[in-house]
Amino acid sequence: MRIWDEESFGPVVAFATFESFDEGIELVNASDYSLVTSVWTSDIYIAQEAASRFRAGTININGSTIHSEHPTGLVGLGGSSGYGRFDVENFTIKHCVILHQLGRTYPLTS
Repeated sequence: MRIWDEESFGPVVAFATFESFDEGIELVNASDYSLVTSVWTSDIYIAQEAASRFRAGTININGSTIHSEHPTGLVGLGGSSGYGRFDVENFTIKHCVILHQLGRTYPLTS
């Protein structure tokens, strides 16, 4: 699916189905882009497990990727998003996981 394989900077939503948790993780990590991602679920523990396995600089749980950039700036973890920063402090893979409150409504979903 073209929207899945290309980077976009507009209000875009793409959905995919998968059979197992591991297949879902593989699907997310198959992208060439790794700046920001989001996972939606009613099980926070599953979301946290998924977040720990995602190859992305910022991971949102039950919230949009808009206005949730990492406080030190966007960091790609490889592929077409770039490879982050190159000082000694940045030679480890870091994630910023954002847990959004349950029941929050968004303009296009309410």
